[in-house]
Amino acid sequence: MIVQEIGVRNYRSLKDEKISCDTLTALVGPNGAGKSCFIRALDLFYSPSPNLSRDDFYNHDISSDIEIAITFTALTERENSRFSSRVQNGILPVVRVLSLTSRNTGRYYGFVRQFPGFAGLRALSGREQINFYREFRKSDEWKDVLPVATSGAAVAEALDQWEFEHQGFLEVGRDDGQFIGFENVARGYLSDATKFIFIPAIRDAADDVREGKASPITQLMDLVVRSTLATNEEIATLKAETQKKYVELTNPGNLPALGLLAENLSGTLHQYYEETDVKLRWLPPDEFSLPLPKADVRLFEDNLDIPVSKVGHGLQRAFILSLLQHLAIARAPVAATETNAETVSEVGPTEGELNLIFGIEEPEIYQHPNRQRHFAKVLLELTKNAIPGVAARTQIIYATHSPLMVGIDRFDNIRRITRIQAEAEMPKVSRAAQTTWDEVAEIVWIANGEPLPKYTGATIRPRVVSLMTPWMNEGFFADATVLVEGEDDRAALLGAALAIGIDLESRGYAVIPCNGKTNLDRCKTIFEKLGIPTFILWDSDFHLLGKDKADAENAIKQNRTLLRLVGHQEEDWPSIIENRFACFKDCLEVTLRNEIGAEVFDALLADVQTRYAISKRKYALKNPLVISEVLKSAASDACTSKTLNDIVNAIVQLK
Repeated sequence: MIVQEIGVRNYRSLKDEKISCDTLTALVGPNGAGKSCFIRALDLFYSPSPNLSRDDFYNHDISSDIEIAITFTALTERENSRFSSRVQNGILPVVRVLSLTSRNTGRYYGFVRQFPGFAGLRALSGREQINFYREFRKSDEWKDVLPVATSGAAVAEALDQWEFEHQGFLEVGRDDGQFIGFENVARGYLSDATKFIFIPAIRDAADDVREGKASPITQLMDLVVRSTLATNEEIATLKAETQKKYVELTNPGNLPALGLLAENLSGTLHQYYEETDVKLRWLPPDEFSLPLPKADVRLFEDNLDIPVSKVGHGLQRAFILSLLQHLAIARAPVAATETNAETVSEVGPTEGELNLIFGIEEPEIYQHPNRQRHFAKVLLELTKNAIPGVAARTQIIYATHSPLMVGIDRFDNIRRITRIQAEAEMPKVSRAAQTTWDEVAEIVWIANGEPLPKYTGATIRPRVVSLMTPWMNEGFFADATVLVEGEDDRAALLGAALAIGIDLESRGYAVIPCNGKTNLDRCKTIFEKLGIPTFILWDSDFHLLGKDKADAENAIKQNRTLLRLVGHQEEDWPSIIENRFACFKDCLEVTLRNEIGAEVFDALLADVQTRYAISKRKYALKNPLVISEVLKSAASDACTSKTLNDIVNAIVQLK
């Protein structure tokens, strides 16, 4: 099973928010927005001994518990069988409740069909529950319905039996927190199905020493060793022979001491209750697990070998990437077989059926751009198939600040986290935005006049993949995006802003060329669906009127499409400046020349070209610094471009 959704309440900036998860999920957003809170909440969900302080509670309010709700999906047949009473429509929701004021902190709650009227009873325990049940059944409604119960087990049995016989009165609600949990918490069933590994952004080497087995490097090394040994026939044979021999040795028929144990215990018990005997029903032994080989990992450099914990963060990070890459290479095109799954396992017989979940903070940290790009591919490869002897499926959730770790071709994997002021005089809370291919396709289809066949996520995908550029990826990290047709428009806009003392990039705007206005509709839709304020700028191509008829008709069609997209009245050749878009009849260069004066513009441009040794005019027009110099010089002669200045002023009001 894999994680379908993470919901968090009252944890740091996550007052009440949730995100859906894919096999690969990227969390982006400004610093302090709460990206890592989701990953660390997942770590708390899995932690056998979560460490909390008052600062971990939203607004330091410890009167409200932290709740971390994980919804699992894609359960195997075995998982469906194990959690059958808690599975609802193919999904398994589990909530962990953490508190600084309750002794029941850390409990896991599943969801079952039950009678709401018994909720108060089930919330109690021990003698308090038994006494309440006694009074409860005295009421006219329950007196002749519920049986007498003098123990907690009897109370539970009575309630369960009534519910079994009255299915029509049942509703889905939380259980009592005694059924689902991880190791050392209630019954540790989920630990057989999932394993979480948290890789923080910055790690103190001393933490590795203190935590030992729990450190990410140690856990990753174990996985790499397991994948290496998964197909070793000799180890598989040893395991099978050892298992067989162990079963024979522990058979009560072959071990008289076990057969006598019940008799001896009965003799002792008779000292207290003479008529009570002890009966021991011996169960089949669990699957035998061979311990993994252990390694003292050291890195050898410049004729010196050093423990991993003693090298720099950059090298530690590179080693972690190497381990992950090794696992990616080891992945198989088919699910791990039972033999592969159980050849060697330190944690139990279901290791091969585990779903491995990585939570990674800033995987790009300390790495050069080419390494970041490579690592992004490694993470994607890891999630595609099983890793023999390690995991049936791998899921990765990571928080990043690098455009190289995301792509517009995978925008549906992105969750953009921001913080908003939800309540006056209260701390800001995190909000998550996401979208899908089909949602984007629907909006683009409507903007294009609803042609047939209807657009779908599958049909627009090739038209989005072609937009992949470093500039485009930067848009996911911007406070706001400005989409223009080409590099000339980008240079003109940035230059015009600089000329009046406005640095758009330093203010958090990403000005992105989209390689033509036919691409603006998809880019705008994607960014806005992810909650990024977006301004689009295009020219109407009025100069095509009276020339090539087909080109003119296509220009009109595109103009109307973009006007529909921004919710404006349609027209053929618009020239408009509004708060979310701007368009003009002629191209931006023509607009500049006309408003500044053709002779003045050309002369100033030629002068700047000479000063900066830019021989070709077309290259100069793509340089924001050149345009800025031209406009500054023109302004000193009282020559300005009102259109461009108005557009810049509209953009700065965007956020």
